[in-house]
Amino acid sequence: MNKQDRMSFVDSILSLDEGDLQIYKSYMDSNFIRVHKDFEFVSKYVSKEQRILDIGGVPPLFSALLKSAGYKDVSVLDPYPEKFSKFLDSNGIKKYKLDILNDDGEIPRDEYDLVCFS
Repeated sequence: MNKQDRMSFVDSILSLDEGDLQIYKSYMDSNFIRVHKDFEFVSKYVSKEQRILDIGGVPPLFSALLKSAGYKDVSVLDPYPEKFSKFLDSNGIKKYKLDILNDDGEIPRDEYDLVCFS
């Protein structure tokens, strides 16, 4: 994926939600290649029907790549999933809020085939 395609992909993630998301844009731009390598690894070994939980999944760059590739069951666990609620909801990505430092939120009780840390 070339730089222009990467930036378009990042912009599509940011476009639905409001607020100051510029810090997330910088993060996604500077980490895109690493996250894309993670995605390539997962897509090689994990079928599109398997359930995936992305811990620390905000900004949702990794989960967005998975969904765009046809992965059906992707969830994000993060202290701030509401920052990207519209994007996550519109793309069928389940979100769970968990802030372990303040012991606040929920732990998904589902079973997953892959749990990864973004």
